[in-house]
Amino acid sequence: MKTLLSVFISCLIVINVFAQPNSDDEKIIRSIADNILKNTSWDFINRNNGEILKSVNEESYSPAVQIRSPYNTWNYWNGVLNIAMIDFAEYFNEPSYKQFSIKNYEFAFDNVAIFQEKYTPEMNKWSYPFGQYIVTRELDDCGAMGGGLIEVYKDVIPI
Repeated sequence: MKTLLSVFISCLIVINVFAQPNSDDEKIIRSIADNILKNTSWDFINRNNGEILKSVNEESYSPAVQIRSPYNTWNYWNGVLNIAMIDFAEYFNEPSYKQFSIKNYEFAFDNVAIFQEKYTPEMNKWSYPFGQYIVTRELDDCGAMGGGLIEVYKDVIPI
């Protein structure tokens, strides 16, 4: 009898765990995605004087200029994030999540040229703005970001 009761209670616990409503998952995912949208700045900061720059050109470039938001860097994890945001956009029917990914690539392509021009081999590609875009020697430099870019352009150029 104790064994039967133990099995019954175990089954109830398992059923209860798997019966949690999906709306909780959706709330959590939306909360995270919305927080990313809210905290992405799409600009640069001059670490020497604190000046915020919407874009960087020959005049405003300095080695102290960095991408202000960690969500805008050209790194492996942001490629994964871009792909996730595209998937969330489709799953939750929320276009702003896909727009995030599109804008992220536009931000990179609109601003990378000056950093590419100023880059020298002595610079650390890991901390230099768009360094992994400029120096693509490893899969982490371009794999996830390239995958995200393909996802962004699927609507533009159907594969």
